[in-house]
Amino acid sequence: MKRNLLRFLMVFMILTAQSCLEKDDCHRVIKLVNNSIGDIWIAESGSQYNGLNCQQIPGLISAGESYDLEMRVCWEDRINRTYQGAVVFYFFDESFKDNFPDCDSIRFNQSVIERRTYTVEDLNALNWVVTYQ
Repeated sequence: MKRNLLRFLMVFMILTAQSCLEKDDCHRVIKLVNNSIGDIWIAESGSQYNGLNCQQIPGLISAGESYDLEMRVCWEDRINRTYQGAVVFYFFDESFKDNFPDCDSIRFNQSVIERRTYTVEDLNALNWVVTYQ
Protein backbone atom coordinates (compact mmCIF):
# COMPACT_ATOMS: atom_id res chain seq x y z
CA MET A 1 0.00 0.00 0.00
CA LYS A 2 2.78 2.43 0.92
CA ARG A 3 4.62 1.58 -2.29
CA ASN A 4 1.57 2.37 -4.41
CA LEU A 5 1.09 5.66 -2.59
CA LEU A 6 4.76 6.50 -3.04
CA ARG A 7 4.57 5.68 -6.76
CA PHE A 8 1.44 7.77 -7.13
CA LEU A 9 3.14 10.72 -5.42
CA MET A 10 6.21 10.38 -7.62
CA VAL A 11 4.12 10.30 -10.81
CA PHE A 12 2.07 13.26 -9.59
CA MET A 13 5.22 15.28 -8.85
CA ILE A 14 6.72 14.49 -12.26
CA LEU A 15 3.54 15.48 -14.08
CA THR A 16 3.25 18.67 -12.04
CA ALA A 17 6.86 19.59 -12.80
CA GLN A 18 6.30 18.99 -16.52
CA SER A 19 3.20 21.16 -16.59
CA CYS A 20 5.09 23.98 -14.87
CA LEU A 21 7.81 23.82 -17.50
CA GLU A 22 5.27 23.77 -20.29
CA LYS A 23 3.64 27.00 -19.13
CA ASP A 24 6.72 29.03 -19.99
CA ASP A 25 7.12 27.62 -23.48
CA CYS A 26 3.53 27.00 -24.52
CA HIS A 27 0.86 29.57 -25.26
CA ARG A 28 -2.59 28.30 -26.11
CA VAL A 29 -4.21 31.74 -26.41
CA ILE A 30 -3.56 34.80 -28.51
CA LYS A 31 -5.64 37.68 -27.20
CA LEU A 32 -7.05 39.86 -29.98
CA VAL A 33 -8.00 43.34 -28.77
CA ASN A 34 -10.05 45.88 -30.71
CA ASN A 35 -9.08 49.37 -29.49
CA SER A 36 -10.65 51.09 -32.48
CA ILE A 37 -13.92 53.03 -32.49
CA GLY A 38 -15.65 50.55 -34.82
CA ASP A 39 -16.40 46.86 -34.86
CA ILE A 40 -13.98 44.67 -36.82
CA TRP A 41 -13.60 41.14 -38.04
CA ILE A 42 -10.30 39.37 -37.48
CA ALA A 43 -9.23 36.19 -39.24
CA GLU A 44 -5.95 34.29 -39.18
CA SER A 45 -3.91 32.09 -41.44
CA GLY A 46 -0.47 30.68 -41.85
CA SER A 47 1.96 32.75 -43.88
CA GLN A 48 2.35 30.01 -46.49
CA TYR A 49 -1.36 30.02 -47.41
CA ASN A 50 -2.74 32.26 -50.12
CA GLY A 51 -6.08 32.55 -48.33
CA LEU A 52 -7.40 31.99 -44.82
CA ASN A 53 -7.73 28.88 -42.76
CA CYS A 54 -11.51 29.07 -42.55
CA GLN A 55 -11.69 26.95 -39.42
CA GLN A 56 -9.93 29.69 -37.46
CA ILE A 57 -12.07 32.75 -38.16
CA PRO A 58 -13.06 34.17 -34.75
CA GLY A 59 -15.62 36.62 -36.09
CA LEU A 60 -16.76 40.09 -35.10
CA ILE A 61 -15.00 41.87 -32.25
CA SER A 62 -16.88 44.93 -31.04
CA ALA A 63 -15.11 48.23 -30.35
CA GLY A 64 -13.35 48.07 -27.00
CA GLU A 65 -13.74 44.29 -26.73
CA SER A 66 -11.32 41.38 -27.02
CA TYR A 67 -11.36 37.78 -28.17
CA ASP A 68 -9.21 34.87 -26.97
CA LEU A 69 -8.13 32.83 -29.97
CA GLU A 70 -7.58 29.50 -28.26
CA MET A 71 -5.72 26.49 -29.54
CA ARG A 72 -5.59 22.94 -28.14
CA VAL A 73 -1.93 22.74 -29.03
CA CYS A 74 0.75 25.33 -28.39
CA TRP A 75 0.63 28.31 -30.71
CA GLU A 76 4.41 28.08 -30.93
CA ASP A 77 4.10 24.63 -32.51
CA ARG A 78 1.32 25.72 -34.87
CA ILE A 79 3.27 28.78 -36.02
CA ASN A 80 6.68 27.14 -36.36
CA ARG A 81 5.57 23.84 -37.84
CA THR A 82 2.19 24.10 -39.52
CA TYR A 83 2.40 27.78 -40.46
CA GLN A 84 6.09 27.64 -41.41
CA GLY A 85 7.22 30.40 -39.06
CA ALA A 86 4.53 33.08 -39.01
CA VAL A 87 0.84 33.65 -38.39
CA VAL A 88 -1.02 36.25 -40.42
CA PHE A 89 -3.94 38.27 -39.08
CA TYR A 90 -6.40 39.93 -41.44
CA PHE A 91 -8.49 42.85 -40.19
CA PHE A 92 -11.81 43.58 -41.92
CA ASP A 93 -14.33 46.37 -41.42
CA GLU A 94 -17.80 45.67 -40.04
CA SER A 95 -19.39 45.42 -43.49
CA PHE A 96 -17.47 42.17 -43.97
CA LYS A 97 -20.09 40.28 -41.92
CA ASP A 98 -22.78 41.03 -44.53
CA ASN A 99 -20.60 39.98 -47.46
CA PHE A 100 -18.76 36.99 -46.05
CA PRO A 101 -17.01 35.33 -49.02
CA ASP A 102 -16.29 31.66 -49.43
CA CYS A 103 -12.91 30.45 -48.27
CA ASP A 104 -11.39 30.22 -51.74
CA SER A 105 -12.08 33.85 -52.61
CA ILE A 106 -11.34 35.47 -49.24
CA ARG A 107 -7.79 36.32 -50.22
CA PHE A 108 -9.15 38.48 -53.04
CA ASN A 109 -11.62 40.33 -50.81
CA GLN A 110 -11.17 44.09 -50.97
CA SER A 111 -12.55 44.73 -47.48
CA VAL A 112 -9.24 43.84 -45.82
CA ILE A 113 -8.24 46.92 -43.83
CA GLU A 114 -4.90 45.60 -42.71
CA ARG A 115 -2.76 42.45 -42.87
CA ARG A 116 -0.16 41.74 -40.15
CA THR A 117 2.37 38.94 -39.89
CA TYR A 118 3.77 37.75 -36.55
CA THR A 119 6.49 35.27 -35.63
CA VAL A 120 6.69 33.60 -32.22
CA GLU A 121 9.34 36.15 -31.25
CA ASP A 122 7.01 39.00 -32.25
CA LEU A 123 4.18 37.55 -30.16
CA ASN A 124 6.47 37.00 -27.18
CA ALA A 125 7.43 40.68 -27.35
CA LEU A 126 3.72 41.58 -27.36
CA ASN A 127 2.96 39.20 -24.48
CA TRP A 128 0.67 37.29 -26.89
CA VAL A 129 -1.74 40.24 -27.24
CA VAL A 130 -2.49 41.55 -30.75
CA THR A 131 -4.14 44.97 -30.64
CA TYR A 132 -5.95 46.71 -33.46
CA GLN A 133 -6.32 50.49 -33.16
